[in-house]
Amino acid sequence: MVRILPRALARTLTSGISATCLAFAALTLTGCGDTPASSTPPPNTPPPNTPPSVDTFTVTAPAKGADGNYVMTASVAVSDPDQHKILRLDLSASGPAIIPTQSIAIPGGAAGTYPIRLTLAGNAPGGAYTLSAVAYDEQGAASAAKTATFTLP
Repeated sequence: MVRILPRALARTLTSGISATCLAFAALTLTGCGDTPASSTPPPNTPPPNTPPSVDTFTVTAPAKGADGNYVMTASVAVSDPDQHKILRLDLSASGPAIIPTQSIAIPGGAAGTYPIRLTLAGNAPGGAYTLSAVAYDEQGAASAAKTATFTLP
């Protein structure tokens, strides 16, 4: 039989002081009673959130634009196994210069493949860079980072 109302458990401590703990159904506050906590989740508990995924991430070789800046295009495919909305994609890069994290909102939070235009200052130091993409769903879960590399001349 499951009790709906809380019941009080009184235990006498070694000092002779009486302590009271509340318990609901088969759950008891830790250290307050003999009844172990139930390992069965309560009914109607939603399943744990599975993080979204950056499925593919590619970037083209940089080319210098008319304004002297480097221009690249990237393609990123994101999905969420729980069908939660994907709120944003964070992009960052490391290499000869650090490119701070920048967030891009995902339109409507829908899974799919999105094109991204990247522009770097024309005076950025040459060398190999690693670009990293992380997706975040509406529950706050983050994907594992997916990386792509590019080289500035």
